[in-house]
Amino acid sequence: MAIKLRIMILTLMVVSTATAAEAPDKTLIDDGSMVHDVGSMHLNITNFGLIGSMPGAPTPMAGAPSARWPGVIGVNHLFSGGLMIGAIVNGMPHVSTGQYEMELRASDDVLDVIYEADAATVGGQRYPSLDADDDGDGLEDEDALNGVDDDGDGLVDEDFARVSDQYLRCVLRDDDPAASSIYPDHSPIGLDIIQESFQWAEEAVGGGVGFRYTVRNDGVHTPENIHFGFFMDADIGDAPGDPANDMGFSFAGLVDLDGESIDVQLVGMKDSVGTGGLIAVLILDHPTDPVGVDAPASVSPHAVRIISGQSSYDNGGDPTNDAERYDMLSSFRWDPDTIPDQANDFRAVLSTGRFASLAPGQEITFDLAMIVGADMNDLLRLAAEMIVTQRGQAFDRDGEPTNGEEFVVHWLRDGDVPVANEDSDEDDLQTLPGIVLSVSPNPFNPTTKLTLNLDRPSSVSLRVHDLAGRVVARLISGNRSAGTHHVEWNGTSIDGRALSSGRYLAVLETDTGRMVRPLSLIR
Repeated sequence: MAIKLRIMILTLMVVSTATAAEAPDKTLIDDGSMVHDVGSMHLNITNFGLIGSMPGAPTPMAGAPSARWPGVIGVNHLFSGGLMIGAIVNGMPHVSTGQYEMELRASDDVLDVIYEADAATVGGQRYPSLDADDDGDGLEDEDALNGVDDDGDGLVDEDFARVSDQYLRCVLRDDDPAASSIYPDHSPIGLDIIQESFQWAEEAVGGGVGFRYTVRNDGVHTPENIHFGFFMDADIGDAPGDPANDMGFSFAGLVDLDGESIDVQLVGMKDSVGTGGLIAVLILDHPTDPVGVDAPASVSPHAVRIISGQSSYDNGGDPTNDAERYDMLSSFRWDPDTIPDQANDFRAVLSTGRFASLAPGQEITFDLAMIVGADMNDLLRLAAEMIVTQRGQAFDRDGEPTNGEEFVVHWLRDGDVPVANEDSDEDDLQTLPGIVLSVSPNPFNPTTKLTLNLDRPSSVSLRVHDLAGRVVARLISGNRSAGTHHVEWNGTSIDGRALSSGRYLAVLETDTGRMVRPLSLIR
């Protein structure tokens, strides 16, 4: 217990010293005000490297939810967590950490706070929404949610990509002077890090929070042999939890999710007394070498460390310097699960790499998730759901389905894809006796199929109109027999031009009347 107490005191000193020593406008979010709370697991987020709230510690944020589940009346599962980045710079190991050392921090700029968006936030639409180009300038997501006029049009945060029902974003650096003064042994790599976190209200994934870290080399050196990891100190229980009865576990295997086999690899913690649920971290996606190229993704973490808080590093305990931290991130090890009679104050690190190099100006994107479940089956199903969510969906935006130019939107669930609104007020949508008109898929890209069922022969006119009422395509014209008739529309106009993304109307006229069905074209 003594080692954990020493580290905890050091951590608290970092927060208080930093706040006092820096400029009055320092933007550390340390009051527990930024919490993912739309799902069943609630999690505090900061902009100085810490994920969680260190329950039981004498800090302003200690009472904030720290992987608390279920909901606000459950127990906390996390003491603290944070990103770790290791690299070789000029032949020496450098590691920048979010925990226990808080070396990833916002700058002194008053704009470097945490920004939050939800489904109602103006400017946050992203593809495949029909309004992905929020400001109508022909570009999408060019003005990140950061309080800055990134695109120089005089507007702020008017066209960014909001992910999920609740989205938090901040920018961190590993070379902030305050961090170097607090940690004299810290050797910055020169990194600029965008931290994005996502949560959905949907029950299937409400027990998880997704993270995306975009790590950019903003320095002058080219770090090599780069490894990413996430550190998790999980003390399951009421605030504070009992750290002495933790048990570490890992999983690597296939999980069935509604008939699909999902490759899941994670590390987690549970309480030895069998109550309170389980918490885990899993790496979801990262690019493979060469860095900076849109190469296929790999989801193969190569190191799982279950660390004892009561031992030296050589005996399986916490690393205390960059050489030990880098060894922990880069060693090809998969520690065994903890057995019940060895429960202790454990923490876990899950890491991946190696990435050959990161030249100045290049960046790497690294996705992971933190999840909480009632039991192992619950946890593994949630892990599979988060993997599928991060995988997202692919769209053929160029209208050439055979060329393989798919536009992949990550962190996109089926429920996030807009559907055509059948309650349109553009026209009367009454049904016609003996006639059915259906459209699938809708929204669509590049083509959709319109299916017409007639119970008797009829003259038929099926046209596509824009919302101004102009006819843009003629699909059927003339007499048709009873039965089923199919016609495809590829989103082009009468003169063969590719129409822009937007809402259109399929207008059907027969001998018995007229009906309208909305169409949503997404490019």
